Amino acid sequence: DCAIVGFGRHGQAVLKQLLMNGQFTGSTFHSAVFSPNFEKEAGYMKAECSSMFENYDIRSFNADGRSIEFYHYVDNRLSTLKLIAVCTGSEESDREISDNLMMYLKRRKAEHICVIRCGKDGVRYQETVGSPIITADIYSLEYLSAQKADRDAIIINSTYDDSDRTDWEKWVACDSFSKMSSRASADFIPAFISASGMTAEEVMTGSWPPAADVLEVLGETEHLRWNAFHFVMGYSPMSSAELDERADTYRKRVEKGLPGIRLFKDSENRTHACLIPWDELDALSEKERSITGRAVDYKQY
Repeated sequence: DCAIVGFGRHGQAVLKQLLMNGQFTGSTFHSAVFSPNFEKEAGYMKAECSSMFENYDIRSFNADGRSIEFYHYVDNRLSTLKLIAVCTGSEESDREISDNLMMYLKRRKAEHICVIRCGKDGVRYQETVGSPIITADIYSLEYLSAQKADRDAIIINSTYDDSDRTDWEKWVACDSFSKMSSRASADFIPAFISASGMTAEEVMTGSWPPAADVLEVLGETEHLRWNAFHFVMGYSPMSSAELDERADTYRKRVEKGLPGIRLFKDSENRTHACLIPWDELDALSEKERSITGRAVDYKQY
């Protein structure tokens, strides 16, 4: 449960990141966006990523972070809100809104709600727990240089490429969509470790994988995260009719001795057959096996 104040370039980026990193088995993502210009600002995102708004609880309010409507919303959700992101595009406004908000939360003993400020110079986290307001940098421009920020993504990407090139050479040759996919996967690693009940040190010293039931939950969580990434990137679920048509094309190409097509993913039209609930993956795996003859198990994958 989160709220975003401002929906310009930074606010939209924050919503996408929170959505991709806020998917966990057993919980549901909720977001509220406060901006007096929401309808004007959100047009492109709503048109380009319509499935994102169709599949997740994203509410909008034509009010800013200084309005009584915003404070009423916060007051009614003090026990459920996890994070508030302030990103109006103006550093002065961000500071005013977040400082007032922090004092408001402190007086209501709701300091567990994380408040961050996001702008062109990076992301800052504010807290007041047991002290005056403290501001700390989370992401700075220096951190966002490619090789630092993408270190884990580069390693993840290399596992999909069995050539003898270095990890960095594989990354340079990688297409932009695959880079963004690897980044999204890498961003979620700390959440996986936390959800497993282990520390990073335990994982690095060989205490992996966890028990089978925990691994099952992590697998379902990964599927939720993967779905969210594709919805954020403008993908929609592939219809049964489209899948049947692609299966027919696949069979005809194979009969002619031609290479098959990517059966479940249409990159041009941005549809994917795997954008379905976890419980439906077994049936989809069986359908692909019946069409291609390949041993496929999406849950195990």
